[in-house]
Amino acid sequence: MKIVFLTFAGFDSFAGNNHLNITLLKSMLDKGYDVVLIQSNSGGEMPLIPKELSSYENLEVISIRKKFNKNNFIKRALEEIKFLYKASKYIKKSKADCLYYQTSGLLFVLNWFLTFNKTPMIVNVQDMFPDSIETTGVIKNKFVLNLVRHLQKAGYKKAKKITVLSDDMRNSLVEKYKVPADKVEIVYNWYDDSNINDVIDENNVFIKKYGLKKDKFIVQYAGNLGYVLNYDYFIELAKELRNEKDVEIQIVGDGSRLEVFKSKVEENNLGNISFLPLQPQETVADVYSYCDICLIPLKQGVIRHSVPSKVGIVMACKKLVLLSCDEDSKYGELLNGIGCFVGVNDYKRGADFIREMRDDREKYQSLVNKAYEFNTKTFSSTENIKRLMGVINEVINENCNIRNE
Repeated sequence: MKIVFLTFAGFDSFAGNNHLNITLLKSMLDKGYDVVLIQSNSGGEMPLIPKELSSYENLEVISIRKKFNKNNFIKRALEEIKFLYKASKYIKKSKADCLYYQTSGLLFVLNWFLTFNKTPMIVNVQDMFPDSIETTGVIKNKFVLNLVRHLQKAGYKKAKKITVLSDDMRNSLVEKYKVPADKVEIVYNWYDDSNINDVIDENNVFIKKYGLKKDKFIVQYAGNLGYVLNYDYFIELAKELRNEKDVEIQIVGDGSRLEVFKSKVEENNLGNISFLPLQPQETVADVYSYCDICLIPLKQGVIRHSVPSKVGIVMACKKLVLLSCDEDSKYGELLNGIGCFVGVNDYKRGADFIREMRDDREKYQSLVNKAYEFNTKTFSSTENIKRLMGVINEVINENCNIRNE
C-alpha cells in the first residue's frame, strides 16, 4: 500500500508539529507502507530528512523549493498555490492508495489541481482556514473571508475523512461548514510516549546551556511567537505577579511578534519576564522540564480553529498547563482538575493559580500525577496514532474494495 503524505511545512525549519509528523511517518513506515513525503524546502538549517526517518528504504522524500513570507499574507498565499500545483503533479504520478494532507489552509486550491484524480484524501486540519486569519486579524474583508469559506466547504465535501484536534474544531466544521458529523474524527495532537519524559536537572541540556538555576517558580511559554497568542495576557499576568520576587515568566521562542512583545515588556518595566532564543526540536523535553507551569494564552476564538500542540508534551514532562482561551471551550475543560483553564482576560485567576501551586507543593504534585495519568490515556502517540491509522486503513480498504468491484 502507498500513502502520499503532503505537508506545506518542511523539516528543514522549526514547526510546532514537526514532532507529530516524525512520529506518524515512523508508524506508517514501520507498518510496511510505502510513503511519499511531499514537503517544502525553505532553505532552513535543519535536515530535510530527520535522522529518525533517514534509514527507511520505503520512504521517498520530495522537497519543493519555496520562499517563506511570514509577514505578507498575499505573497505567502501565492507561494502555497505554487507549492500545491507542483505537489499535485507528484500526487497524480504516485498512483497512491491514499493522500494524507496536513492542510496549509488552501484545500480548495489543491482540489482544483486534483480535479480528475481519484486518490481518496484524508484532510488533517491543524488550523481551520480562513477562520485562523479572521481571528488574528490578518484579513478583515468579510466578502473575501466568506468567499474563501464557501470554497473551503467544497474541499471538505470532497475529502473522504477529516481529522481535527478537538471537539471545538469538530463543532466548527459541522456548524459553520456543514460537514457531516460522521465524516469528522477527533485525533488529538500527541506526544511521542516512546521518548518524551521529564529530564532531571543533572542531564538537562537546556539548563546547562544557559547556566539556569532552579531558585524561582518558573512560568514558561516556549515556541513560536505569532499572531495566535494573546500578548496582553503575558503583560497583565506579569503585573499581577510583580511583587512575587520568586516567580519568573520565561519566554523561550522566536517569531513575527517577538520584537513587538519585547517592546511591550520594556514599556511596562516588567523585570519578571525574561527571554531566551527558540531551542532545537530535540531539546523540547529539556525545555519544558525546566519550568513549573507552561502558560498558553490564546486570543479569543483561536481555540475554535486550532489547539496548542505542546499540551501533551508538557504533561509528559510532569509539569502543569495554564491555558487561557474562550470560556466555553470544550478543549479547555479537559484541563479541569489536572491544570488550570481560564478565560481570555482572567489574569487574576491565572495569577492566583500560580501562587497556589508555588505555595502548596503537595497539591502541585497531586495535580502533576493526575495530569500525567490523564495524558497517557488521552494525548499519547500510542493512543492517537492507533486512532489515526484506523481512519487511514478504513479509507484505503474502502478504496481497494471500489477498485475490485
